[in-house]
Amino acid sequence: MKSFAIFVFFFTYSLAFAGDQRARVLERQLYSAADDRKATIFNELCNAFQKQDPAKAVDFGLKGIEIAERFSDVDQLALLHHGVGKAYIKQAHYERAANHLIASLELYEEVDNEYGKAQVIRDMTTDLKLKSRVIEIKNAEIRRQKASKYVLFSIITVLLAAALYFVRKQHLRLRYQLLQKNEKEAELEELRLKKARLQQELDLKARQFTSFTLNFVQKNNLIKSMKEEVESICKKADGSRLIPDLYKLKNKAVQGTSVDREWEHFKLYFEQVHQDFFRCLKGSYPQLTANELRLCALMRLNMSSKEIAAILGISPQSVKMARYRLRKKLCLQPEDDFSGFLFKLEEVEG
Repeated sequence: MKSFAIFVFFFTYSLAFAGDQRARVLERQLYSAADDRKATIFNELCNAFQKQDPAKAVDFGLKGIEIAERFSDVDQLALLHHGVGKAYIKQAHYERAANHLIASLELYEEVDNEYGKAQVIRDMTTDLKLKSRVIEIKNAEIRRQKASKYVLFSIITVLLAAALYFVRKQHLRLRYQLLQKNEKEAELEELRLKKARLQQELDLKARQFTSFTLNFVQKNNLIKSMKEEVESICKKADGSRLIPDLYKLKNKAVQGTSVDREWEHFKLYFEQVHQDFFRCLKGSYPQLTANELRLCALMRLNMSSKEIAAILGISPQSVKMARYRLRKKLCLQPEDDFSGFLFKLEEVEG
């Protein structure tokens, strides 16, 4: 029995010595190895120190993980996480061990390494505390995933609600704009039709006014001609019994050319076509007399001196004198266009 114990001691010592020698060889290889080879060496060092120095095994394993991640070496990462996890088990750091073993298991699944997965699962289930911690971590991961899904679902729901709100708002805004556009177009169409009706009425009144003015001038010219004929007949028929009757006819003709009475009819038609003319003229030149206002109205129609004379019942020369006095009253220069002045006055005031 004693000899067997001595054998076990020396056998264990020889293994430890051999492992230590192997570790020294591997450490020397690190200095000459290529960078992508160092992860493998660190993995072997991690395994070599598993029993005699788990802390050192963890240190080698973590350095190997850093290099393997840099070179995206999934196979070595799986082995290194597995080795670090086993070293943490020996130190009773179950939470750290569980994290590395779970990482190793996921990497083995990624490369479809069934043997590696089986080894990790075996190491996970050999220790009850580790098994419990692994279950806790898995449950926490499941809860985290559920929470993430819930948050994601909530965010998507809020975004959809916001999108629906803005789409609805945009639809209502476009509908309101279309309604406003239609209303405005309807108003513009109504204004256009109203303007067209007013223009038709104005054109009709203008034609009526023109007809009235022509009849007015023709009638006055006819009456004036009749009066002159009667005067001529009276001179030729001196001493005749018809002279009193002829003078009665002359007086009736004079009464027929009453300016005041005819002017009221003329003014009525004129104001229907030029509604603001007298208001504008009186507002700018309140000192104008009734006769001067009449003269301005007739000149506004571009009538000649002869036509104005026929309407007012005066001679063309008297019309010229009245125009001259009116020019001075309105402070117009000789080169100023009288009719143009009246046109502009009505436009500005209107």
